[in-house]
Amino acid sequence: MVVANTFGFALIRNPDFRWWIGPQVRVGFHSGEVDTDPLTDYELVSFGLGAVTGFNFMAGNVCISPSLGILTTGFAGETDSPDFDEEFEGAITTAFLNIAVLFGK
Repeated sequence: MVVANTFGFALIRNPDFRWWIGPQVRVGFHSGEVDTDPLTDYELVSFGLGAVTGFNFMAGNVCISPSLGILTTGFAGETDSPDFDEEFEGAITTAFLNIAVLFGK
């Protein structure tokens, strides 16, 4: 489960178009099995912070909103198996492109 929130501040705004920029905060909890070893489970938490820019285009009652950003995410967790238990931590920086379609007015 991952929850991400972007705080968008308008650079240009009119009724049919908005260009925004802002930070994104992402928090996650991940849990599951390792595909190659079904007896090995893992759990980890993650926290990410990044910069995002995007546009909102209105087309009637539909808003099309592409966004582009870069996000640095840190994570920590553990694996549990019959043979070993291991704790791990790390970080990764990723670039992303999202496209959202919102309906309603």
